[in-house]
Amino acid sequence: MYLSKRLNIKNYNFTKEEDRYEFKLTKNGQEVKFLKEPEAIIFEAAYWRKANQIHNWFVENVQDGNDDCREYYVSVEQLKELLQLCKKLKFLLNYSLQNFM
Repeated sequence: MYLSKRLNIKNYNFTKEEDRYEFKLTKNGQEVKFLKEPEAIIFEAAYWRKANQIHNWFVENVQDGNDDCREYYVSVEQLKELLQLCKKLKFLLNYSLQNFM
């Protein structure tokens, strides 16, 4: 499962000068020309394998139970919720290992 970040870089007429993006793509040192200005850059923010519980969390909490390999929007609040859950589980696991082993 992948977590991607989309950075919108399209400059509109109303975009302030200090908020404008300049995007230049090169291949073998040569600038690649575009017919239209790029609208966004999408890059991989995270990737995990063999983490069935995390995968299931996304299916149940983001994808309305649909495990269909499609892209879904994940809010910062949802990511914070998942992080807090992972921290709680880590604490409980550490507590269990220290007190019951």
